[in-house]
Amino acid sequence: MANTSYLQLYLDTDYILPVAVGADGNLVKYQSQGESRLWLYFSKAAGRDVYETGSAQKANFEAKMKDYFGSFWTHLEEGDNVGTEPFTYIDLLDVAGIYPALHAWFKALLMTDTPDVVLNFATTIGIKARRVFVDYLIRKGLHIRSYSVEINDLVAEKVVYDNRFTMKRVFGDQLLVLQSTGDKILLSALTWCGDMFMQGDKPAEIDKLGDDFKKVALARMVVEKAERHYNMLLPGEHEAEVAYQAQFAEKWLKNRDGDTIWADGFHYSKNPGKIYPPEQVSAEQLELLVKANSRDTTNKISKYYGESIVNNHLHTIFLGDVFKDEKFLGDCVDVTSSQGKFTFFNDNALQEAMGRYYYSHGQETEPVEELENRYLTLEGERERIRKYVKNAETLGTLRTAIDNSRQAVSTAIATLKQRTGKLQESWEACMKKSQFDEAEKCLNGMATDDALTAALGDLYDTQRKVEGQASLLTDLKRLNEVHVKEIVAAIEQGYEQLGTLKTDADGLQNLPAELRQRTQHYRDVYPVYLEKKRSLDNELSLDGKRDILKVIAADNLTMEPPPPIDVKTVTAELTCEVLVKKSGLFGMKKERSLHVTLQVQKNEELQFDSVLMISGNKQNKIDRRAWCADLSKGDSHWEKTLSESELPKPVNGELVVQLLPSEDNSHLSSRIYCPSQRVNF
Repeated sequence: MANTSYLQLYLDTDYILPVAVGADGNLVKYQSQGESRLWLYFSKAAGRDVYETGSAQKANFEAKMKDYFGSFWTHLEEGDNVGTEPFTYIDLLDVAGIYPALHAWFKALLMTDTPDVVLNFATTIGIKARRVFVDYLIRKGLHIRSYSVEINDLVAEKVVYDNRFTMKRVFGDQLLVLQSTGDKILLSALTWCGDMFMQGDKPAEIDKLGDDFKKVALARMVVEKAERHYNMLLPGEHEAEVAYQAQFAEKWLKNRDGDTIWADGFHYSKNPGKIYPPEQVSAEQLELLVKANSRDTTNKISKYYGESIVNNHLHTIFLGDVFKDEKFLGDCVDVTSSQGKFTFFNDNALQEAMGRYYYSHGQETEPVEELENRYLTLEGERERIRKYVKNAETLGTLRTAIDNSRQAVSTAIATLKQRTGKLQESWEACMKKSQFDEAEKCLNGMATDDALTAALGDLYDTQRKVEGQASLLTDLKRLNEVHVKEIVAAIEQGYEQLGTLKTDADGLQNLPAELRQRTQHYRDVYPVYLEKKRSLDNELSLDGKRDILKVIAADNLTMEPPPPIDVKTVTAELTCEVLVKKSGLFGMKKERSLHVTLQVQKNEELQFDSVLMISGNKQNKIDRRAWCADLSKGDSHWEKTLSESELPKPVNGELVVQLLPSEDNSHLSSRIYCPSQRVNF
């Protein structure tokens, strides 16, 4: 039975970062003499078979000092022995006291010699080196719970958890991860794929100068200045000497006097016993070098950001000591548009992020062979994962483009409608009086809005993008993933909405030209209309007047309302009867209905389209929220029985039944006389 508590290790290029997780999920971070890391750099004490480890060994190894050892994971991959020793690099964990120190720490906390272990490897550590390390822990009797969850996944989970009340994720949203490891900065884009962030492509790599640009730059300046005087280094030894001198840079930075930095105690790594006079370095020149080196790195980061973050950028994650430099971190934040949405994980925060494994993966334990198979399968499926992530990015891009286009066009349409609506009403009022010059003035103020033209340009681009992905959308609809189907459906619905908006926008854009064309038409036929109007005034017979009005309407000679030539009243009668039907046991249940009859009197018929309306109150105009029946011109009889559920709610126990014209009939030659009926219901 696996222990419920466990040891968790983050394994980077240069160091191991441990935490212990108790059975209750409480996290204890490793600390020893103020150090949270177990460094993977080693040195052999002169004249003794004793190996030491620590951050001091790192600078001397990078300076290529004799009997200093590093590149730990690379040597594990190759199975190398340590120098001329009979043991390999994995054995340095025992020889240099790393594992004994770790063992004493976790035993005191977890009360066991053989805890479960969760391993989170940096991306740069190879598969073979991982397995060598796993086998070493198994030989120590430890139980491997997991080593397939990488640190990027855990820090992404931590960021999501910390921002759970404000970070709303949708399909295709992205995180940017910048991880400093070894002499590289790894750049990754994680894409939200419906239930988790996934990484499609392998991280991009860019070189970095070290964990502190300023110290490295100062060391290089001191070495270059010393070499002008002493010329002690062979070709190819300069960078190693810079790495060695960087360990003294912090002390030199404190020896600043105005614009001068004094590098005292200077000595070459090959001859530490010979001390040279202090070197003087310009602080201003140092700042310019640091700025130039920083700019070169941030330009590469900016380029990656522009190429890889194609959708909504949720957050940026910074991992590693290089980002401890506040100026460099600020520059990286600026070039990745991350103001207000970034997290820098120092060792302390990184250890807290490691604790997210407890909440995300619980007490799952698998045989190490299955863990390795799963990891290898994951690597083998990288192309499938990449394709899935790219699809998420594509869908997210389309969704964002649709939302932006829809918003821009809708806003532009609303603005233009507001501006042109009153002008159109004024135009109609002028045209009903045949005031053509005044109507033209109204149209001159209805010029097409530039904002709508620009928004329509973006809309056309968006439509082309969606149409270009038609086959992908068709394929994705066949998948079982619900969140994929939902966003595909939303994109298709959004595309249809764009079509509707385009039609509305085209109508608005074409409206001035259409109205101008109509204005010109009525201006051109106005003499003909005046002639017909004079004929109407001179015509004595009613039938003759009606014939002239028909010609005016048929030939579309004017927008002026026709004059009433006679007024004929048609009488109609409404009859309403409340019907009650008994049902149920002993006839206790009563079902009510209303039977309504409309009868036009004296063999007449309706002279225009009308609406029969039933409502709670008497109305002066049609309210489609009430119960309405449309009656056509020519009808003379109508009746219907309506159940209680079909009828509107009575007001004070009454319903009002009335007949109304379907439009303004003030210009028509007929009237309907039909008193409304009040029904107790």
